[in-house]
Amino acid sequence: NLDQLQTAARDSAQRAAAAEDAVNQARERVASARRWHDYRAALNEWKRADVANATQRDALTREVATLLGEPLPEPEVPARLEAVAKHAQNEVENLRVDVRVAQAQITSLESNVSRLDAAEHDCPVCRRPLDDNTVAMAHEGAERDMAVLAERIRASTELEQNLTQRRRQLLDLLSAWRPITPVKPPKAPSEEAAPVPDELSLESAEGEHRAAIEASVLARSASAQAASAHEQAVESNALL
Repeated sequence: NLDQLQTAARDSAQRAAAAEDAVNQARERVASARRWHDYRAALNEWKRADVANATQRDALTREVATLLGEPLPEPEVPARLEAVAKHAQNEVENLRVDVRVAQAQITSLESNVSRLDAAEHDCPVCRRPLDDNTVAMAHEGAERDMAVLAERIRASTELEQNLTQRRRQLLDLLSAWRPITPVKPPKAPSEEAAPVPDELSLESAEGEHRAAIEASVLARSASAQAASAHEQAVESNALL
């Protein structure tokens, strides 16, 4: 009987140890399954973000092609937008200078006409007498020149406005493009860190872990009872 109790205690201890090993293995499978679960969630999120980015890039690429009058490969879009916007800004600055020069020329012509009118038929420069025909021709020439300059100012101002609007559209597209950065896909767990097959779900692994814990509790309890029964039998034999 004592030998039987000893054997039972030993077997129960072995079963308890095996149950504890099963708990540890199940815990590792849960950790591995969680890594795969997190990876799959991150992968799905990456796919959604990648599709959204591609949709935005496609739409913006079409807008860029419409604005520039030619299609561009996606990698060339930002640099091309910057270059065209810079060129537009340079043109705007040149046009503003041209307008100021033309305005100054008009002011000079107006001043000359005023001086001519105030000179009382004497040339304001050489003081020679001027006849009415010469004065009239001077007025006509000045008015003609001022009309040409006024048209130049009008055309330059209109072109400046168009270029300014175009530059603003280019910069708006560039601002919309820059935040759309390629998203790298998540890295899959390594075989060393997550040897569990991809198809094992986290829920299943957690269920196996709970079952292993319950089995381990029962095995340890049975081992403790068997060990106690053996100890009591040993003590009883010692008293005989």
